[in-house]
Amino acid sequence: IYSYDMLSGVLDGVNSEGLTVALLADDETVEKYSMEPAGLDAVGPGEVQMLRMLLDTCATAEEAKEALLMTKQSYAFNPVPPSGV
Repeated sequence: IYSYDMLSGVLDGVNSEGLTVALLADDETVEKYSMEPAGLDAVGPGEVQMLRMLLDTCATAEEAKEALLMTKQSYAFNPVPPSGV
């Protein structure tokens, strides 16, 4: 597990329930998918905070999918293409 800023975000990890998450970034995504309209003014946890939230609150992939769909997210650090779990 790699974490940032006092464990506020992670790039990948496994929780005690066995849920595994990973950030799959693509440096070419910015060219394909714009950050508009939000840009740097987006609201919600960023991609590394979302993974931490999933590890802290979800036990299964189904719970993680629901959390991803129900939570507003921002992308501030790594370009992440829209995708499912």
